[in-house]
Amino acid sequence: MTPGVTQNAYRPVAQGSATGGSARTDCAGPPLALPRDPDSLHFEAIMRLLDRHGWHAAVLSHVLPNLMRHLPANEGARRAWLRALGEHWPQLARDMSTDLPNGAAKHAADDCGPAGLAWNLGVLFGSLQCWRLAATCFALWQAAGGRHHGALHNLAVSHWQLAEHEVAQRFMQDACAAAPGNDAYRRQLATMRAWRHTCRALLGGDRMLAYPVSTGTAAGRLHATLLGPHHAGALLRQQDDQELVRLARLEPLRTVAQARAWICAELDVPGKITLALMHGDDGLAGVAALHCDGDAASFYVWIGREHQGGGGRTALRLLKRLALKHGIRHLYSPVLEENRRSASLLLRAGYRPLAGVVEDKPMGAPYYALTLTATGSFDEDAHFKRLSALLATTGGHAVRRAVWPGMTSAVTDKQEASEP
Repeated sequence: MTPGVTQNAYRPVAQGSATGGSARTDCAGPPLALPRDPDSLHFEAIMRLLDRHGWHAAVLSHVLPNLMRHLPANEGARRAWLRALGEHWPQLARDMSTDLPNGAAKHAADDCGPAGLAWNLGVLFGSLQCWRLAATCFALWQAAGGRHHGALHNLAVSHWQLAEHEVAQRFMQDACAAAPGNDAYRRQLATMRAWRHTCRALLGGDRMLAYPVSTGTAAGRLHATLLGPHHAGALLRQQDDQELVRLARLEPLRTVAQARAWICAELDVPGKITLALMHGDDGLAGVAALHCDGDAASFYVWIGREHQGGGGRTALRLLKRLALKHGIRHLYSPVLEENRRSASLLLRAGYRPLAGVVEDKPMGAPYYALTLTATGSFDEDAHFKRLSALLATTGGHAVRRAVWPGMTSAVTDKQEASEP
C-alpha cells in the first residue's frame, strides 16, 4: 500500500489568504496584523511572523499553505520548523482540542478554526513523514468532524506508517464502512491484510522488538517490521545524508519511484529478509537486511542521520532475534575500513574480524563474523569456507589476503568510538 493522506475530504487549506484575499482572524482570537499575501514570505519571514505572534493558531493557519510548499522539499527548513514547533506544540494542541466535542459543527465549518488547523497540520505532518503528529492531528479533527471516511483513512495511513498494523487495519475497516463505494479503500484494506500475513510468517507478528526494551532515548524506541513499498517516501527522505548511504553501500535514491523499485527488488531476492527499522514517533528510521543460506547469513544495517546514537545497537539485537528465529547460527558483515563507527559497534557486540578476508573487488571491505551459539574457539578457516559458500548463492565472492590493508590501524574493542 503506497497511498498518502487524503487531502480533500475536508478543505485542504484556508484558501482566502492563499489567493490574496484578506486573512480571517476572527475565529481564533483577537484581530492580528497579518500580511495579505503570505505567498510572498520566505521561510525565515514566516518563522519571524510566528514568533512575533507567539505561534497564534490564526497566524499558523494563515501561513500554512506557504509552509506546505516550503517544508517537504527543504530539509533544513523542515528541521528548523519542527524544532520550533516542538516548543509550542502543547499550546497548539490545546487550541485545537478546546471545546471540540461541544463546538464540532462550528469548528468543522471554519478552515481557520481548531478543526481546520488540525486537518491541515495533519496533511503537512504526513508530507514530512512525521506520522505520530499526523495521527494526533487527524484524531483531533475527527473529534470535531465525526467519523468522516477521509479522517479514518488518514488515521489508517498514519498508523500503518508507524507499523501499528492492527490499529491501522481497524481504521481502514471503519473507512470502508463509512464509504462503502470507495474501491481504493477496499483495495488498501486487502493489501493491509496480506501484508500482515507476510509479517507474521517471517517475523512471528506485525513487528519485532529488541530486548531489553529501552524507552529512555529515541533510539531505544526502535523496533522492526518488514520493509514494504509503502515505506518508499520515508526511505527517500531518510537518505538525505549521502555519506551515511555510501558507508552502508546502499544505492543512492533520487525519487519515490526509484525508492519503491529498490524496495521491490529487495523483496524479490530469495532468502533475503529486509527490515524497516521503525521509530515510535517518526516511522521509518533505517533499514537492515538478512540474507540467509542454510545456517549462515550476511547482513547490513543503515540508520538515518536523525536516529544515530544507539540505533545501531538496537538494530543488531533485532537482527540477532530474526536470525535465531530462522535457524541462523553464523552472521557475517563487510564493513569499509573507513567506517570505524560501525566496526567499533560490531566489535562491542561480539563480532570478530576475519583476518585478511575481504570482498573480492577493488577496495573490498573486510568481513566480521559472529557465531550465535559458540561452543568452541573462533575457527577462521571454517568461517571463511562458510562465508564463501554463502556468497556463492548471492553472486559475491570473498578472498583471503596474506595482509589485510590497514590491519595495523584496525579498530580494537578497547578503542572508544561513537556508535551509529
